[in-house]
Amino acid sequence: MQMKAIEQAAGVLAVQIDVLEVRTRADFEAAFASASRQGAGAVVMLSSAVVSMNIEDGRIVAKGTATLTWIQRARTFSRMLPAPVDLSQVQDINLGVLGKLREAIQSKEIRFEYNQPLPMKGQEGVLDQLAAELKELTALSSRERLTTRVTLTGHADNTGAGLYNLTLSLARAEAVRIMLKQRGVDPDLLQVRSAGTLEPREAGDTQAARSINRRLSFTVVLEE
Repeated sequence: MQMKAIEQAAGVLAVQIDVLEVRTRADFEAAFASASRQGAGAVVMLSSAVVSMNIEDGRIVAKGTATLTWIQRARTFSRMLPAPVDLSQVQDINLGVLGKLREAIQSKEIRFEYNQPLPMKGQEGVLDQLAAELKELTALSSRERLTTRVTLTGHADNTGAGLYNLTLSLARAEAVRIMLKQRGVDPDLLQVRSAGTLEPREAGDTQAARSINRRLSFTVVLEE
């Protein structure tokens, strides 16, 4: 278990505890006992989380943001303590800023003309916005010690042979990946895949449906 004094002022000491490294109830109790002996009034638990823990009215109350995995693990270990930690004020980070950013990225699509691997004209603004959001996502997830994976999935309409459409869809994903790289996005962040005609957004064999299905979609995954 990692435990390090990080701040001492006015008789109040904060201690860092990585809950993902705590294995037994004895580990947890030893950490709190050590903090108490040193006059600690607060404990900060870190592991893909920014959480402060304070003693309020005789209760240990946690506040901040963390991943759902972190929250679940913290709940498990809090039950090892004589007095469980109140985690009701710790928010899932995916529902906060990172979550909204992920939703914004996933809501965007890049459109294509018939049989073309490059995006339609007039989408430079969408690409610029995507690049800015992806760079912000990378910075925030790094700060929160999260691993981010973004998948670019190319799609095609239902005209032409299946194998050709898979190849065309992959070319579309690669083209957008290159355009985002040119806008400063780390290429290692981006994965590409081809869906061909297998994941249509609009059912039907109309011209409008085919136009909608010539697209590139984004999937964002945040992991500890």
